[in-house]
Amino acid sequence: MGVLKNVFIGILALSAIVFCALFGGLPRLRKTPIGYANRFIWITIPGLLLRIDRILTGGQMAVRLKRAGRYLMWENHPFVLIFYLTVVVCAQVIFVSAAWSRLSGTQQFITSVLIFAPYPLTYLTVTSVSSVITPANHSMAMRQYPFDYILYFPGQICSTCRLPKPARSKHCRLCNVCTAKSDHHCIWVMNCVARDNYVWFLSMIASLGLMLCYGAYLAYSLLSKLLSEKHKPWPQGISIRNRLDLWFEAVALDPSVGCTGLLATLTAPLAWGLFGYHMYLIWAGMTTSESFKWDEWRDDVADGHVYKRSNSAPKASRMPKLRMTQHEHIPEIDADSWKGLDTFSRDELNPHVSWPATGKTILINTIHRASSDQEPDADLSKPPWSRMNTLAEATNIYDLGFVDNLIDVLRWAKLW
Repeated sequence: MGVLKNVFIGILALSAIVFCALFGGLPRLRKTPIGYANRFIWITIPGLLLRIDRILTGGQMAVRLKRAGRYLMWENHPFVLIFYLTVVVCAQVIFVSAAWSRLSGTQQFITSVLIFAPYPLTYLTVTSVSSVITPANHSMAMRQYPFDYILYFPGQICSTCRLPKPARSKHCRLCNVCTAKSDHHCIWVMNCVARDNYVWFLSMIASLGLMLCYGAYLAYSLLSKLLSEKHKPWPQGISIRNRLDLWFEAVALDPSVGCTGLLATLTAPLAWGLFGYHMYLIWAGMTTSESFKWDEWRDDVADGHVYKRSNSAPKASRMPKLRMTQHEHIPEIDADSWKGLDTFSRDELNPHVSWPATGKTILINTIHRASSDQEPDADLSKPPWSRMNTLAEATNIYDLGFVDNLIDVLRWAKLW
């Protein structure tokens, strides 16, 4: 019994550590206990180990670990994907071999569907490359989203791909390509999660969450039957501690079902936490990459480095969202801003894009303005410029409301 309790505590602690390590760096969690734990895991502990290593080996161990860490975190390798699939397959085999004969026909059918669902969705997420921006599809990518003049500016050239960067795109150092509407690079699927495979990525996470929840439910049902058969009548009025002892007893009676059930119970929140975060991003009209950029703006606004003026563009036409046909006004850019970009035409660098929303404000960040296209000669001490007080005064033109944001996500998966 003591061993099972230790296993339970170990799995619970490992799940909590993984959750903090993966999600603690997200902008919304940085100033929470989860964010503090994330910094302790990734900054404090490595710093302490480096000091110990310098004393014991003169830093030799750190050099080797940095090489290994650089490969694991900054190279596009299959080890994490193999580890993930190995854990899933082994857990499924252990659970099904022990529980299949005790399941009803309906439970067997649902189990079969949920067990196999993650695999095709993982395959679609891993193998999708249609979000990659190439010379052949670059013109189309440039016309998918307008530049908002806050996060994205026209005239920026990818130094690796040698192509103008479309709005909402990003160059991935691991894949060494630019991807359209880039969200993040996921080492679990060895691919960039971007415009065309974002739906498959969300579906994969949801399928894992459903599989884990149903596995936890089946384990609970089977272990409950074991306890009911052994303890007749069922003890009444027992304390929580004694109740936990009974469940550990059930795990000892059927360790295959019990241990995999514990694993499913403790890891399901990881899957649903990640899914919930991405649903929040859809609701907010952002990608993961953009959420970090907005968080940087928020910090600069709080420090008093951001100024604003009203955008002179006409108000957006009230036409059906995502079906707009007229071109919205795009702020003019001084001719000097295009200096050194003579290889591309103006329309290639800043094409007209049909989009239902127009930014209401133009922003200048006094920290970065020297290296950007943010009106470098503007006198911020005079109207129409004024200091921005909160980030809420800015407009995210990519946020069209939850329904239309969701439609925009789904349409790139070619579901209809």
